[in-house]
Amino acid sequence: KRPGTISTVVAPDWQDIEITIDSGACDTVMPRSICPHISMISTPESRGGMEYEVANGEGLPNLGERRCVMMTENSHAAKRIVLQCADVHKCLLSVSRVADLGYECTLGKTGGVLVDVATGDKIPLHRRNNLYVMRAWVRQDPNQDFGSRDSEFGFRLFRKAPNLSCCWAGTWRGHWW
Repeated sequence: KRPGTISTVVAPDWQDIEITIDSGACDTVMPRSICPHISMISTPESRGGMEYEVANGEGLPNLGERRCVMMTENSHAAKRIVLQCADVHKCLLSVSRVADLGYECTLGKTGGVLVDVATGDKIPLHRRNNLYVMRAWVRQDPNQDFGSRDSEFGFRLFRKAPNLSCCWAGTWRGHWW
């Protein structure tokens, strides 16, 4: 396998995406315009009016979620991930959510790495224009049933009370649960 390629993905239904690493993101999110071929599923959070607060104080509604399988650089097997959908400008990976799953994030002058503490697997992060990004390939999860909604990568989606908001560059709006 060549560096920077994925080892087992050859099917045409995989889409190459770039995910920005965000230490201030409370959820891993993607714009609804990316991967429109992957079903967006309504959730209690989206139906209950949950919003994300962005840096300027504006609220963006949670539109639902996409349940995907994902490959990253240096990966040998696909991992499941649930991406929340909102009208953001780009995909954002929540560092706190990946930390909750046992990944350590190290950022340096020229790049970084996500390390799975249990397996030692390393996902390279690239530094570009003072942002850290990760290359990934996603497709719809054929199972669609995550049971407790744990993903094997990315985050565990915690249930929130209706009308609570969280942010990725600001403060919590609403009540803490």
